[in-house]
Amino acid sequence: MAPEYGATIGYFPVDERTLSYLQTTGRSAEDIERVQKYLTLQGMFKNYDIDNDLTFTDVLELDLSTVQPSVAGPKRPHDFVEISKMKADWNACLTN
Repeated sequence: MAPEYGATIGYFPVDERTLSYLQTTGRSAEDIERVQKYLTLQGMFKNYDIDNDLTFTDVLELDLSTVQPSVAGPKRPHDFVEISKMKADWNACLTN
């Protein structure tokens, strides 16, 4: 979903929900254990029951009333068109 908000990549820490997803999608118990062990050793596995000391370098605030729905293309996610301008953009593409 990163292209939908103008990013090339989005990162979220791996946690128990991630492991649950792996199980739900048919990964073997051995593979799931390997993923958890590797990420724990790398300091990339987040256990929210133990690790409550989150530190953020920046805090961003977003006024959701300013967000405009848009459509982004699969090849070039930075080329997006606001929904309100979609008809005009479509017509412009047809005449070009």
